[in-house]
Amino acid sequence: MAAEQGTEDLPFQCDIDVVFPTERAAKMVEQAIKVDKELQPDKIRRDIRAEQMVLKVRFQATEARLLRVSLSSFYDMVGVCLRTLQEFDDAVADGRVRVVKDASNGS
Repeated sequence: MAAEQGTEDLPFQCDIDVVFPTERAAKMVEQAIKVDKELQPDKIRRDIRAEQMVLKVRFQATEARLLRVSLSSFYDMVGVCLRTLQEFDDAVADGRVRVVKDASNGS
């Protein structure tokens, strides 16, 4: 875990890289998760993008509690996406998905 400093107004930050077995799977999960906006955009920010087979996500929050809740929700959504892909996409069913970086910091 590498700690990074968030912005002054959003001091708590977490970066996550999730590696998928295919670029298509990473893009599909990105598109599925992007439609769900944060409920308090002034207090929590989520930037998500797929780069090749890696889903890169950055969370920034005003409070550690909000960051934790948002992360928990994100992992739940990724889990649902993965179970769906494993059921309907042969390339994903045989591959592995792993979180390769999870960094957070709070002031």
